[in-house]
Amino acid sequence: MGKVMIAMQSYRIDFAMNRGHEMTLDRESGIDRSELDDIELQMLHSQRIPYLLPVDWFELDGKVTFRYTLTGMKMLLHRMQQQSLTMEQYYTLILSVTDALSECKHYMLRPEGCLLDEQFIFIGEQLHDIRLAYVPMKGGAEEQPIGANDLLALIVRFTSYVDRIDGAGLKRILQHLIGKKWPLADLRSTLLELIGGSELKPMTAQPRLSEHLIDRFSLRPAVHQHTPLQLNDLEDEKAELFEKPIAASDEYADIPYIQEQEVEDSKKKWIVTAALVIAIACIWRFIYFAVFTRQGLLISAGITLLLIAAILFVCRKSSFQQESAEEEAFEMGQLIPASGALAKLEKRHAEQEIDEQGKVKALYGAVADSQAASHYSMAENAVVPAAEPTVLLGNAGPQKAPSEPALWLKRSWEGQDSKIDLTETCFKIGRTGEQVSYAEHVNGVSRLHLEIERVDGEHRAKDLGSRNGSLLNGQTMIAYKAYKLAIGDVIHLAGATGPSYELKSG
Repeated sequence: MGKVMIAMQSYRIDFAMNRGHEMTLDRESGIDRSELDDIELQMLHSQRIPYLLPVDWFELDGKVTFRYTLTGMKMLLHRMQQQSLTMEQYYTLILSVTDALSECKHYMLRPEGCLLDEQFIFIGEQLHDIRLAYVPMKGGAEEQPIGANDLLALIVRFTSYVDRIDGAGLKRILQHLIGKKWPLADLRSTLLELIGGSELKPMTAQPRLSEHLIDRFSLRPAVHQHTPLQLNDLEDEKAELFEKPIAASDEYADIPYIQEQEVEDSKKKWIVTAALVIAIACIWRFIYFAVFTRQGLLISAGITLLLIAAILFVCRKSSFQQESAEEEAFEMGQLIPASGALAKLEKRHAEQEIDEQGKVKALYGAVADSQAASHYSMAENAVVPAAEPTVLLGNAGPQKAPSEPALWLKRSWEGQDSKIDLTETCFKIGRTGEQVSYAEHVNGVSRLHLEIERVDGEHRAKDLGSRNGSLLNGQTMIAYKAYKLAIGDVIHLAGATGPSYELKSG
């Protein structure tokens, strides 16, 4: 058991652009072919499993490396960092994860093989479009370190991204995870009830972690009884939740359909074009054709050009505003509202406040972080705090060792330069949001675009799945892949013509 647990903790991931955007997964010591379950490998190869990332693998010298397709997907961690979740969005995320774990049974897979960590979870255009990474390792449920504790830790960590916590609902969810291995059926029923319920009211008194729950998060190994999965036939309820037409929702009754909006825009363009033609005709009729003079010709031509330029400017501005709105919707994974219930609950929660909200978030966040830290050792992706200055002990008392030269970014845009100090261990650049360390308002920059983090005294840059991408020294950066930075390296955001950031020292 210890050997398997050590292997599961040493997964490392990387990202590449081979047959598309891919995430690769292996171990530092390698994954032996004999460690993998043949039946699960055949199932993953022959079937497209719902809720799981499409996976392929290659073998070299008896060592296997897995490749997961990420094209069109976005890392869940960065999506949640862009905007706080409503309580119903929180329930929906947990429901999607629960469905993914339940679906494994139908394809002869085990929930223990799913990697329940935000860095392994990806989403599509909608927030509930969850995709998990699966590793077909051998071993029974008792030998797998990934179990109910991981699901419990994930649920608790998600609370740190919730704007206003529903204490009663959270308490009901956590009760299912006490003393049970995989309470998926009961958990799913409760989540559907919470999402569809009409009387969701936050509690002022927040739930407290029991001693038993705290023990579940400790680093001490614990043995749990395996409970067989009992799946309820609730597909109709799920379909009603996720596939309800927009027109049936009162919240979106005043939102025009896409087709109607396109017709309206077409009418507006036709009216503007007709008005422009009439105006130009009047100018030439009453200025030039009235008296055929060179001066009248120049005046008519000048006014015509001014009118055309004005119309082009207005159209371009309107197009840019629409593109910005679409980009923001794309990044937030909310191109089309999934259900009226989501909007109703979000509006209701926006009008309510919970006392001691920060206290419960800190409590749950601290517990979850301690558990998550023991699960994975991630090469190229671990975020560690900056090292404290070295203290030298001598007869003269403690003295600080000479500090390294301070690093900073030289931002260049439209002939103007500015200095940006890298004062944070994890420095994020984006358009807006609380998680952004530096706000970049140039067109084409995503809400959360680039991350520069300090790891073991080195700085590494990572494109956070931005829509228009980033360039490092003229080369396209692969989304989510960490690149080691050296003094003088230059990063361009949103293409070669976008703002540049050069790493400087001193």
